[in-house]
Amino acid sequence: MKLFNSVQDEQAWVRSQVRSAQRGNENAYLELVEFVQPRLFNFALCLTGYYAEAGRLLTETFVTGLRNLTWLTVETEPFEWFLRLLSQEFERRLASQPEVIEARPIVDDTQSQAFLGALMQLTPRERQVLLMIDSEGLSLELAAEVGGRSVREVCFLLEQARSQFLTVYEYKLALFGEKS
Repeated sequence: MKLFNSVQDEQAWVRSQVRSAQRGNENAYLELVEFVQPRLFNFALCLTGYYAEAGRLLTETFVTGLRNLTWLTVETEPFEWFLRLLSQEFERRLASQPEVIEARPIVDDTQSQAFLGALMQLTPRERQVLLMIDSEGLSLELAAEVGGRSVREVCFLLEQARSQFLTVYEYKLALFGEKS
């Protein structure tokens, strides 16, 4: 993982890598991929619930990114750009293979199991919106843009997701005898 002395140093490095990647420098693209991969993988894992499916989703995202580098500008934050690509691939898979997207918990400890169990009770789209906003900190507007939805639909999905998530999470913790 790259460490920077300041946000400005990080932004300068990112801009430099984007320019180099767009000029055909494969190593620069690979460094951008390595820069966003851990955070993007965690997002994909929570979204799908399967390590293998999260890996496939990421692979397709990075291949799509490589094919479409002209879409990435030096003003665009790479994580948000890759998140857009991942969301498009997720929607494509959801339309063609909804059973693959039905996620399952992948951990053993009680709180994580309750958390992921509650997350997996949401619809795939509710899960996607909840993760983008509450986990990744995207604004409603950016989540709508990334997910290809209206802000109104994102608000509705977020409200539904938060309500159902909290209910199921507290229920699962109570089943395991733990306090939230």
